[in-house]
Amino acid sequence: NTWFMYAAQGQKQIYATSSDGLSFSYKGTTRQQGSVSKTVAIGGDKYRQFYCDKGISSSSTSDGISWTDEGVSLAAPADKIICDPSPVQVDANNWLMIYKVAAMPR
Repeated sequence: NTWFMYAAQGQKQIYATSSDGLSFSYKGTTRQQGSVSKTVAIGGDKYRQFYCDKGISSSSTSDGISWTDEGVSLAAPADKIICDPSPVQVDANNWLMIYKVAAMPR
């Protein structure tokens, strides 16, 4: 019954909630490290969030507020940035992850 909005504020992630999906109230910080995220339902009232941190990392939650870090899913090479994860479920058992790869800024 609660909508969650996650947004990057530099390297940290903030969130807001809403009861109608139209008017949101800022609640605070969910993560100090890791920005540009995508959250997907993984069943059993749990959600997984993929985000940018040393490549693409993930965390899971059942309440949208407290997250359990799962570690780096796709590590970035020393001279590259891997970011902007966009997982898409293609069928019952398979997912496709679309993401950005760029040269490290100088």
